[in-house]
Formats: sequence, structure tokens, C-alpha cells
Amino acid sequence: MFSKTVMNKEMMNRFKEAAMYQRKAIRCLIPERMGNHMDVIGNEFKLMLTEAAAEILKECGRAAFCKEDMKSEEGSTPKKTSRTGKIDIE
Repeated sequence: MFSKTVMNKEMMNRFKEAAMYQRKAIRCLIPERMGNHMDVIGNEFKLMLTEAAAEILKECGRAAFCKEDMKSEEGSTPKKTSRTGKIDIE
């Protein structure tokens, strides 16, 4: 019996292999000179997804950091700050 992790890795490898064959099939249908355009579009799409994922992870990190700050301040007495930020009112 395979573990869940091994089955998931095998399934991911199958998806990658299927995607590779799909790309090859599409390239066979288009003229050869357009192949370079497809490569550029694919690279741009990968870059766009990478940037979006990085932004999402960055936002998740900020949210987690803010939650930790909120938890640490729950036990202390809240301080109110004036609009100018120069005077602390306790």
C-alpha cells in the first residue's frame, strides 16, 4: 500500500507529464515560426504567476505578523496616541 505522500508525488508527476505532452501537441498544430512566440508567452505567464504567488505569501506574512502583535498587546493596557503622534496619552 502506498502512502499518501507517494501517491500525491506520483499524481503530480503524471500531471507534469500530461502538460508536457499537451504543449507538444499544441506546438505541432501551429506553424514553426510561432513557436518562439509561444515560448515567450509561456515564460511571461510563469513570471506573472511567480510574482502573484510572492505577493500573496508576502501578504500572508504581514497578516500573521499583525496577529502576533495584536496577541502581544492584548495583555497590556492600550495607549492612545494623539493625531500628531507627538504625545502619548495613558
